[in-house]
Amino acid sequence: MAVYDENILRNPFFLALEKQRPDLCSRAAELQGIVLVPCCGSLSVGSFSDSHFDSYVLQPVEDRYKTLNGKEVKIQDRQLLLGSGFPAPSVIPILFEETFYNDQEQRYSILCISRPVEDRYKTLNGKEVKIQDRQLLLGSGFPAPSVIPILFEETFYNDQEQRYSILCISRPVELETSPTEVSPLPTYCLRNLEDVVEFLGRPAQKLDKFIHSFCEAFNEQERKGLRHLIDSVNGLYTKCLQCLLRDSRLKLMAKQELQMTLLKQAVEIYVHHGIHDLIFNLVGTLEASHDAAFNKTTRSLQDLQQKELGVKPEFCINLSRAKRELSQLNQQKSPLLKLLCLRRVVLTATQTTRRTVNIEAVSADDLLSVVLYLLVKTEIPNWIANLNYIRNFCFSHSSKDELSYCLSTFEAAVEFINMGKLQEVHSVSGELNDTTLFKKRMSLLNQNTETPIHCLFEHIANGNETEVEHLLSEGQADKDVKMCHPLCSCDICDGQLSGRLNDLSIVTPFSRDDRGYTPLHAAAVCGQAQLIDLLVRKGAPVNATDYHALTPLHLACQRGYQGVSLLLLHYKANPDARDNNGNTPLHFACMYGHEDCVKALVYYDIQTCHLDLQNDKGDTALHMATRWGYEGIIQVLLENGASTHILNRNKESPLHCVLNSKILLLFQSLENGHQSSSVDSPSGSPLTSNCSSRRSSVSSTSSLGP
Repeated sequence: MAVYDENILRNPFFLALEKQRPDLCSRAAELQGIVLVPCCGSLSVGSFSDSHFDSYVLQPVEDRYKTLNGKEVKIQDRQLLLGSGFPAPSVIPILFEETFYNDQEQRYSILCISRPVEDRYKTLNGKEVKIQDRQLLLGSGFPAPSVIPILFEETFYNDQEQRYSILCISRPVELETSPTEVSPLPTYCLRNLEDVVEFLGRPAQKLDKFIHSFCEAFNEQERKGLRHLIDSVNGLYTKCLQCLLRDSRLKLMAKQELQMTLLKQAVEIYVHHGIHDLIFNLVGTLEASHDAAFNKTTRSLQDLQQKELGVKPEFCINLSRAKRELSQLNQQKSPLLKLLCLRRVVLTATQTTRRTVNIEAVSADDLLSVVLYLLVKTEIPNWIANLNYIRNFCFSHSSKDELSYCLSTFEAAVEFINMGKLQEVHSVSGELNDTTLFKKRMSLLNQNTETPIHCLFEHIANGNETEVEHLLSEGQADKDVKMCHPLCSCDICDGQLSGRLNDLSIVTPFSRDDRGYTPLHAAAVCGQAQLIDLLVRKGAPVNATDYHALTPLHLACQRGYQGVSLLLLHYKANPDARDNNGNTPLHFACMYGHEDCVKALVYYDIQTCHLDLQNDKGDTALHMATRWGYEGIIQVLLENGASTHILNRNKESPLHCVLNSKILLLFQSLENGHQSSSVDSPSGSPLTSNCSSRRSSVSSTSSLGP
């Protein structure tokens, strides 16, 4: 009989164990224990939770073994006998055994077994199910993870005498269709903090130090107003994204647009979980008077009935459930999670027996009546603060998706109430007729996707210096504020003094778009050299970084704008700044073949120019220029002392990257020139000769313009 064999080192389960729980193999060796590995053919799933592996490490206890999570196992006659702790006693054949060693040369055994010790199954339509402790655990594919008790098990046989089991369970695996099932969330939405932690993994812990630093400095941020606070939170969000994108696994994932979207959502939810109390309390304080006025209006409308608001009969039955969903709003800590809560509320309220719900398919009149009823009847005392928080601190969702439509619906309904339209219904007509204003406002909110920062960036791209200066000047505090008296602190005077600080239509040099770009990034990437002076004068940070840790100088060198590069260097831009891949602006200029930018970087400050910095792959600027065959750049680098001997991670020097004999001759001629120079000057080393040969100014053929 043939003996089963496979390469354990290529087994997906063993690879996952080594990656997710590298401590377990060493622990097995210390305990003189055994690691169980199911054979490749028995694995029905490709991912495993960290705790899942505890059932596969055995430690000897008297005449039997116990798993690390306390389940009993016995080995007898090349079989694994599962005992107490497992769903049911069972026998698993052992296919073969191998001996492994840890770093301390301690030995442990690996048993390859014919199937997993804890059975995982998939339904015929691809949903994951696990059986454990006489319970059915519903996993991926179901609306939500849940547990169903198993009442009993029976064995049946088909016509071919093949055996199968029937489990009697306490309830159906799929209950009545929920709003989330009817109109499921897009696959690119994370639902809660647990999803975030699972998605990010261990790198999430790196964000805690940034969040802690932000919280410590919050008192100073608070005094500068809401507009500055939005920029600061966006800066924290950018810094956290940069940190995660340095992780090799997340960096690889982020190359896919969908995964990058999920990563942005995960960072936003995680960050706001840490700073929510500080930020939301401040927003609540700023909106306190507006919330009080709105509450006064809605309290006076408590007698309004569904019929008066025009709620359709098919929606009336859903409103109690929708109110329960809405009561969870203040328990959500992230703007995105609050927005998802509002979406669930609308889906619940507008669900029909046809089970087809699409928010945008519901007519404006029907949507208005439902949302107005919920606003009036649900005990949410801080509606204005919630909507402000969602609108201004949610950085990760598109301005044109269903979530934005949902937010616009609630904002327009709040404005409808604030304008007194419901009082007219209550006291005069007895029915909701004037919905024209609501429809116009909804249309305006949905069409007006251009935020102030996008308007500013558009003017920067077009080189409209007058408009850029006008928009940035609006953020400066008015000097001619007329107060009742110099020490007055009434609401009117306070409003005049703090109005600019809390005016959300204002943009600042620190504002960012959905790429993490500041206005200076936008000017650099568009080659608008004439705007660099203006933006820096207004306070734009020269070394600000986007999500990928790119500075404005990186972008200018990537696009080949020498004039912009020189101006940024003049304003102390850091030429050695590194992006998430370790690339400096010089790497970018060499990668994209922009000789003028290379000369700007090399000759601007000869004494401090570092030509031999390596990126994460170990490549220097000379590696890149040589690999792509840019002769002019190679000559500039070699003439100014770039090393030809540095090896990258593939053990390649720049000479190994030479494309053709012409470039090889260039290397040889310059090297011979340096050697003859060192012979003529015995006291000078090759390095000294290289450095002294640097030119003192940018080539006259280089243009200062973009």
